[in-house]
Amino acid sequence: MITIAAQVTTAYKYLSPRHATSMLERGSIRVGTLSEYRSWEGADVRGDHGEGTKITTSAPEPTTYADGSPIHRWLFSKGIRVAGSIFASGDNAVVYRQRHPDCFVFCASESFSPVLMEKFGGACVKVTNPTMFFQALHTGFSQHLQWLGLIVQEAIMDRCNYVERRQPYFDQSPKHPCFLKPPDFREEAEVRAVWLASGGVIKPVVLELPCLKQYLSLISDAKSP
Repeated sequence: MITIAAQVTTAYKYLSPRHATSMLERGSIRVGTLSEYRSWEGADVRGDHGEGTKITTSAPEPTTYADGSPIHRWLFSKGIRVAGSIFASGDNAVVYRQRHPDCFVFCASESFSPVLMEKFGGACVKVTNPTMFFQALHTGFSQHLQWLGLIVQEAIMDRCNYVERRQPYFDQSPKHPCFLKPPDFREEAEVRAVWLASGGVIKPVVLELPCLKQYLSLISDAKSP
């Protein structure tokens, strides 16, 4: 079962005309990975070397934290036990870097934009019922992973939150690290599904799921969604 954490009325998948045709005619879907997007930085518009990363810091000014303070409790939640007071000289004094293990990712957008369409390949497929689409995608994809010998541990669909990945411990985004994107990406209005799996190699997958076609249509006019 996939957790639908965001109610999205319409979604858009930007891709090349050739891949759009395959998606519409055969339900052809490509599911990427975090490591793939990390490696594309500088080489592809989809690249983001910080994918799945969250950095938590102490307060941005010199602070003494008495034993049992919120930062003690936060550190303990990460498996770090500190006895006594903590003196932090600034926001680099205590730094916890979380880099999520590799996982599967399928991305779309809540926003239709001719600029995004051109940027990401030149074609756009509209998803008319994202909730049903992602549920059907999850069912077919998880079955395919099982055939490959992988087991899905968790699956989430949510919209991305466009915030700095470096955050003080007292002002944390509640989003899963895989749904954090820098503010510079805000125009993409991304929604994505993430699958955490074990038991095999995590690498991009292409599969055909004809059941998805009922939720898809081609946007042929760049001026109208």
